[in-house]
Amino acid sequence: MWGSKPVSVKTSIRMSLLGMLLVVTGTALITHEFLRRRDARQAGRERAMAFAQAVSQRFETGIKSSPKRWEKDCRRLLDLPDVLAVSIWDSSGRSVAQAAVTPVLRGVLEGWQTTQDVAPTVQSILLSEDNQTNGGPAHLVFTPLRGRVVHAQSPAKLGILLQKGSASGDFTRHFWSFDVPVGIVGILSLLLGSWWLRREVVRPLKSLVQVANSEGTDSQSADPFHRYSELGEIARALTALQEDLSGWRERAQQIERRVDSRIAEETQRITRDLKRMQREALRDPLTRIYNRRFLEEEYFAIFEAQKSSGNDLSVVMLDLDHFKILNDEQGHAAGDDILRFVGELLRQCLRASDFAVRYGGDEFVLILPGISAENALDTANRILSLFAQRAKMMVNVTPTPSITAGVASILKNEPSSHTELLALADQGLLSAKRDGKKQAQISKTRAGTSCSSAVVKS
Repeated sequence: MWGSKPVSVKTSIRMSLLGMLLVVTGTALITHEFLRRRDARQAGRERAMAFAQAVSQRFETGIKSSPKRWEKDCRRLLDLPDVLAVSIWDSSGRSVAQAAVTPVLRGVLEGWQTTQDVAPTVQSILLSEDNQTNGGPAHLVFTPLRGRVVHAQSPAKLGILLQKGSASGDFTRHFWSFDVPVGIVGILSLLLGSWWLRREVVRPLKSLVQVANSEGTDSQSADPFHRYSELGEIARALTALQEDLSGWRERAQQIERRVDSRIAEETQRITRDLKRMQREALRDPLTRIYNRRFLEEEYFAIFEAQKSSGNDLSVVMLDLDHFKILNDEQGHAAGDDILRFVGELLRQCLRASDFAVRYGGDEFVLILPGISAENALDTANRILSLFAQRAKMMVNVTPTPSITAGVASILKNEPSSHTELLALADQGLLSAKRDGKKQAQISKTRAGTSCSSAVVKS
């Protein structure tokens, strides 16, 4: 639909100019044709009336003849071009002489005559082809006869039916004498108007668009528009806007760079704080090793990764012996010192890929990826030995605190889940405690056998 697509100013001006030219030219041609046809009709009526009056004068000035002579004269008139029928009436309306090309045309002439109207009149009628003529428009002329030519009765009336001539010759003449010159003048006006508009409007507008779209404009950009007051004002305003825009763009870029730098620094700080908070959330504040939340969130993924890859995973459950006695005799401060020492000892004895977790008050869990049960047992014995040596120097209570450990692994015990592996390690711990504490044992129970004593402490 019109208006759904953008139209350039050049196209709009051309279309407007063409539309105005078509309207003006069309109006001129229609008006001229209307006037030409009106003048042609008037001229035809005048010719018909002049012909009828000339014929009536012939009858008026002629000698007094008999009706036969009038009939003969009427038939002679039919030999003239365009004469279709002739009739003479006396003052009483009685036909005294008549002649017609066809009887039908005689009836047409008789049907239109009136006895009351004796003034010269011209009526236009339309004949049909049934009249054995070419049909078309015709003039029906009535004129009075003033002389004493019809049995000494006056006035009498003469009626003549005339075929209108073809207007094709007039149209052709008018077409070449008026329509063609008007069309040529219109085309020349269109070309001249297009050239003038392109020079005075379209080109300046294009230059104005270039000024609006250019980045580096200056005060000289408005010089081409000094001939045009309005366009010059617009060009200068656009130049000023471009200069302001360039300044604001540069300031905006500077602000954006500063903001981006601050946002980047703040983002890095927040990221560091989040990571630190995440680490702190998974750390036990006293021992500085992982807490039970880490076990709940990460242990399952570690177990599944090791089991799906076919690698071994060992879990060591550690428990402090006689820890309650130490708290009761020397206070909780001494107990906290022992716990801190256990955390430091576990961090020193484990690899970077291992995980030490404070499971409860005085219980700890070691998660050792890729370590068999036997190697995990060696690690547990080393931890037990080092703790026993240091505990004698740290506290003075009897019995001296010690550590008991239970070990279980995927390949050794074939657990079906991560919780079952932890329960098997706890069962090994309980077995070592029954055998006298201060030792580490590998759980001898396999998955699927009875292990009712293996309970995961919560």
